[in-house]
Amino acid sequence: MVPLAATDNSIGRQQLYLALRKRIEEGQYLHGAWLPAERAIAQEFGVDRSAVRSALMQLEEQGLILRKAGRRPWVSHERRASARPPDISSNAAKL
Repeated sequence: MVPLAATDNSIGRQQLYLALRKRIEEGQYLHGAWLPAERAIAQEFGVDRSAVRSALMQLEEQGLILRKAGRRPWVSHERRASARPPDISSNAAKL
């Protein structure tokens, strides 16, 4: 992959976030799968690790990944277009 623009870290961070989000949404990183280590992501995209941490924080805030101290982040749930929302009609009948 071609390194992202490193001249402006805020732009690089946003591009990195979008690239990782796209991989999750397209199923390159599957539900429950570990993401690559921060260092590996930084090397692949040609950004520093702080940019990776920033992108991962955005993905976590969006609910796309889960993170826990001392562990690599993982994809929290499937976000593909083919995924169906949960059926809430049966829950409404119980109320």
